[in-house]
Amino acid sequence: MDSFTGNDDYLLYQIAKMYYLDEMPQDAIAKKVGFSRSYISRLLDKAKERKIVTFVVVNPLDRTVQDLEERLRAAYGLRFVAIADVSESEYKRSLFHPMNEILAAKANAILPDFLSKSRVVALGFGAALYTMSKTLPRGHLSHDVLFMPAVGTTGACSPQTQSNTIVDNIASAFGARSYYTNIPIVIDQHEVASTLFPSRFGELMQHWGEVDTVIVGLGVRYHEAGDAFSLNEASEEYREAVAKADAVGDLLTRYFREDGSEIELDKAYVRTAITLERLSEIERVLCVAGGPAKLRGIRTAIKSGYVNCLVTDLVTARKLISLEENA
Repeated sequence: MDSFTGNDDYLLYQIAKMYYLDEMPQDAIAKKVGFSRSYISRLLDKAKERKIVTFVVVNPLDRTVQDLEERLRAAYGLRFVAIADVSESEYKRSLFHPMNEILAAKANAILPDFLSKSRVVALGFGAALYTMSKTLPRGHLSHDVLFMPAVGTTGACSPQTQSNTIVDNIASAFGARSYYTNIPIVIDQHEVASTLFPSRFGELMQHWGEVDTVIVGLGVRYHEAGDAFSLNEASEEYREAVAKADAVGDLLTRYFREDGSEIELDKAYVRTAITLERLSEIERVLCVAGGPAKLRGIRTAIKSGYVNCLVTDLVTARKLISLEENA
């Protein structure tokens, strides 16, 4: 057996064909070709070793996920859908670990192909995107890509709230170019009149005009009991307005109602973030989000045209399809 060469591959093929395709027992094969049964078994092992016989093991869940991805894409007219498997218990704990890790792993798996036509990519912030950026395997894109923030900087200390950190992590993993900003996410109108702001903001706006891909997380609906980091720099009046308006979620700190209308920041402030209107114009806007608290927000963001690509979990995908099919 150890002396087998390529000249004997056809014999291995014949034995493997009889066993795997013709479904003949090894005893019958041995009798037909005049070998012992133990020798037939060794020949079958050698056929696998020489890649004459290969196996494909199909997880039945994979077919289910693929079907769901297509159904979800068709139901909402999405450009792209990727669904991560998740258990019911993980789904119910989805505001925290392990949902973010599950979504981040799925997003990272599809990211190189997803970015195959992208040139300028703007990144949001949040736990899912930060986890993505920290766990993204090192690799290279097939072309030059610039990564940049889709929002300004926040005063919060957590790295998941800093889009510059996420930009740096992802650009470094791909060996790509990066652009950063030091403009705060919420700015007092008095600061806007300063001599430095117009030039810095104008440069940022110019880059945002060139963006063809945005990757965002989705914030949960805001209530007075939970002070979202994206509102930390805003006035108490605005926080109250957001809570009373029953916002279903936010994209890039822009809170929106279930009908898709934005809850405007009071006139004393300027927000440094890509607008919802601009999101609706961009070719690819990928939202990485899942879980029960984000279901309404995800659906509204899609229906309003702010998001056209989605990475979500299995349970959320099913619920989204059910909501649309029963609407």
